[in-house]
Amino acid sequence: MTTAISVTSRNEHGIPKYCQIRQFIVEEEIEKKRLKAGDGIPSENELSRKFNVSKNTVVKALNDLVKDGVLYRVQGKGTFVSQISKKATTNIGVLVYHVDNPFYSGIVKSIDERAHSKGFHTLLGNTLGDKQIERTYIREFAGGNKIDGLILCPVTPPTDDFIMTLKQMGMPFVFLYPQTLVEDVNCINADDEKGAYEATMHLVRLGHRRIAFLGSNNLGNINVAGKENGYAKALKDAAIPFDIDIVFRLRLDEIKIQDYDAIIEKFSNMTDPPTATFAIGDVPAIDFLMAVKKKGLRVPEDMAIIGYDDIEMAARPDIQLTTVAQPIKSTGELAADMIIEALKGKSATKQLVLPQRLVIRNTCGWNCQAKIRNSSK
Repeated sequence: MTTAISVTSRNEHGIPKYCQIRQFIVEEEIEKKRLKAGDGIPSENELSRKFNVSKNTVVKALNDLVKDGVLYRVQGKGTFVSQISKKATTNIGVLVYHVDNPFYSGIVKSIDERAHSKGFHTLLGNTLGDKQIERTYIREFAGGNKIDGLILCPVTPPTDDFIMTLKQMGMPFVFLYPQTLVEDVNCINADDEKGAYEATMHLVRLGHRRIAFLGSNNLGNINVAGKENGYAKALKDAAIPFDIDIVFRLRLDEIKIQDYDAIIEKFSNMTDPPTATFAIGDVPAIDFLMAVKKKGLRVPEDMAIIGYDDIEMAARPDIQLTTVAQPIKSTGELAADMIIEALKGKSATKQLVLPQRLVIRNTCGWNCQAKIRNSSK
């Protein structure tokens, strides 16, 4: 049986009832460790009965505590204890998909260098593209008072509930490439549709009419979908039919060199095979390049290849990959600046879309236009 706690309309010091409830929750429940960060508090109806006051009084008390950052609400789940009396750690959490991917490792390096130059440190989490691992890191980072702010590449497009949960943890955060359109959140994104369009049109201008696409099956990711849309739009604008037989939506985290061998074998059995390939990233582009050369084919004479990202390996003398350059270094620097400014309360919410540029090297056939098959079709 729940014992009702009598709360007078005003105590001997003239404090209103809702303030008395606030004081009880903070001083008796939270500061004495009966409730800790992340613990749910009783429902409004339960608190109303417990304190023998109206529900409106409880709601007012809880609203004030939420506003002060002591509590936070998750729609449909309840009200929870936030991080309170939080000591600054000068630590910034960084969560990315695959830290062994050169694109993400480059961003992480840039974030770390920028943060260190401004007196901050980074704690890295590698989510491996797993939503549960991501949520575990967030709970451990925030619940353990390990970080002051968070930079994350979300595993899945962030929902309103996920964004609200992050906001209610009481620390600033920045999304990198959030896979969807988000509002009122610090965010850095890229115009991947435009970048893919320019890459494909570059191949078209070189005379290619049969252009394969090495994409991803994760079309729910706005960046993935944007690249395929840019590819398709360029073909349409060039009056080139979209051929699903040369569009490959791959599980890029599981693909093996044998899968690229199978793609090349499929091309060899076509009466009108592709003369060029645009890949969704530099890593699959380079792997495909190696597979093409292993088959004895020439790049770019037999197969032109364009990648995406401009990782360090793309510029190696033995690769010289034509690619769409993403500003990897400046992305990390901007993310670090954004989170540090938010920690210092100096900035409003920013949403940045960073430009890309086409970097022409040796794999696209810039000097081989006259040799391109099907160029007159």
